[in-house]
Amino acid sequence: MKVKKERKKIIRREETLIIKQGGLDPISSEKLIQVNKHGKKTEISAAIEEAHIEGFAENSKRYNPEKDSEVESNLMMLRIDNHRNIDNDNPENYSVEELKQIKKEIEEKTSDKNIYKVIKSCDCPHIVSKKKTK
Repeated sequence: MKVKKERKKIIRREETLIIKQGGLDPISSEKLIQVNKHGKKTEISAAIEEAHIEGFAENSKRYNPEKDSEVESNLMMLRIDNHRNIDNDNPENYSVEELKQIKKEIEEKTSDKNIYKVIKSCDCPHIVSKKKTK
């Protein structure tokens, strides 16, 4: 039962992050939500994940032992390739301050509550796969 509650909490948090980001990846501005080629089905990319601005483990990039790493203000939804880029390939290019600024700018520029309806009605791999773990 505890696992189900935790999973629901994570799904809601991810949906909220996507909504606040206006459905865009804050690093590349690529769409995280797309309408398929027939224009009939809206999908959230399966190739996205939560990224921490300040890391949660001692060996993580931008580790901060004083930070609660799972709070929404410390998270962004990114395409997997962009997440790997900021954490593994080019971490020196992305300081905590810069990532906070990127998050702030994308939220101010694109936050759209209408995207909430899209996410809730979405029968897409990202959300469906998470719902199956309930």
